[in-house]
Amino acid sequence: MYKIGEFSRITNMTIKTLRYYDKEGILVPAKREEGSAYRFYDSNNYETAILIKKLRDFQFSISEIKDVLTLCHNEADLHYILKEKKEQIQREIAVREKLVQKIMDSVDHKNKEMDVTMRYEITIKDIPEIKVASIRYKDRYENCGSYIGKLYKALKGNVGGECFNLYHDSEYAEIADIETCVPVKKDVNNPKISCRKVPKIKAISTIHKGSYENSSHAYKALLDYAKQNNLETTTPTREVYIKGPGMIFKGNPHKYITEIIIPIVETEGEN
Repeated sequence: MYKIGEFSRITNMTIKTLRYYDKEGILVPAKREEGSAYRFYDSNNYETAILIKKLRDFQFSISEIKDVLTLCHNEADLHYILKEKKEQIQREIAVREKLVQKIMDSVDHKNKEMDVTMRYEITIKDIPEIKVASIRYKDRYENCGSYIGKLYKALKGNVGGECFNLYHDSEYAEIADIETCVPVKKDVNNPKISCRKVPKIKAISTIHKGSYENSSHAYKALLDYAKQNNLETTTPTREVYIKGPGMIFKGNPHKYITEIIIPIVETEGEN
């Protein structure tokens, strides 16, 4: 048996750490002296301590170590859990790499994007009624692509114009009320798809060039224009995807072209 001080020396763990591991139930002393509560450790504790040190070096959390000690009965069990941990770390690395790339893209294109925001050309236009096939749903903005794919797959050759989304919310929403529309040449007979006419509107419009993540610059330019000219905006806003990702390859997001349209309320006397 080893006293706690001796066990601390042979495991290179501080007494404070040993007490903490005891409290967490991952390294419980083999014996406690009655009355004094002195801790005594044995060779089995030593093997457990070495394993815990290894797992901590691999950045296992205390809760994960508890699972390891409960589930591992032999080397094969430990090997399987280490493999799982490796895969978890690889997934985290992939997420971090995407974040790094996102930051690099933001830095690389900051000046260009700032320049673009200064050059949004706003027009007031009449948009005619248009027959569309549509799917209306509530989902995250980034999931729109799957609905666009479903529409194109169902319509095949019956496409009469550029795909667009109608956003029925008046504000940003985590789960948004979205209607994905594709202009069609003839009516669609499909129970999962709505076929309707989107009414004509008067609207303010601009062209956004670049990734969808930066389209807020265009929305700001449109709303600033509306305020400066005493125009009342309404919903649904519309994004027409003039050039965007393909069904398989995303292409270069910085070359996407999107027309952003915000309807305005016509005053009496306007036609």
